[in-house]
Amino acid sequence: MGNKKRPIKLFISYAHKNKQLVSDFRSRFDDHLHASINFDYQLWQDIEIKAGEVWEEGLLTSVKQCDIGILLVSPAFLVSNYIIDKEIPLLLDLGKIIIPVALYPIDFKHYDLHGLASRQFFMLNKASFDQPRSYLELRGHRRDDFTLELFKEIEEVLIDKDLLIN
Repeated sequence: MGNKKRPIKLFISYAHKNKQLVSDFRSRFDDHLHASINFDYQLWQDIEIKAGEVWEEGLLTSVKQCDIGILLVSPAFLVSNYIIDKEIPLLLDLGKIIIPVALYPIDFKHYDLHGLASRQFFMLNKASFDQPRSYLELRGHRRDDFTLELFKEIEEVLIDKDLLIN
């Protein structure tokens, strides 16, 4: 019990049009994060902004302070002016760890990925699949598999970046 977990700030970016699917994703994903033996994950999503607060200031501060940007990518995400004009450029300019997650199927040949094309997108890849799958393409326990595998990937990225407290 003496193991001190390193705090990790996660910024979660998504298109509001996908709010229902994001809620389903978060209900599964958050449990994995909170069970981490290595890190104390602190998640920030725009629902954290309180009534009366200057929302853009809060959002941009969160981007600047985060350790990792989790981008829940969908077609709606890729056409959100705020995401493509503010969030993605700031994450890239600050050199943050960015993990694009395929919330919806992504057409890598035809979509403008706004600077993310060179990054590996997270999708669930199982031997029984003909190709990796987005979160939307999965049901039930496969969505649980998706969030578990994403959690493990994030843990590996952080350990590789030597962000564990010795």
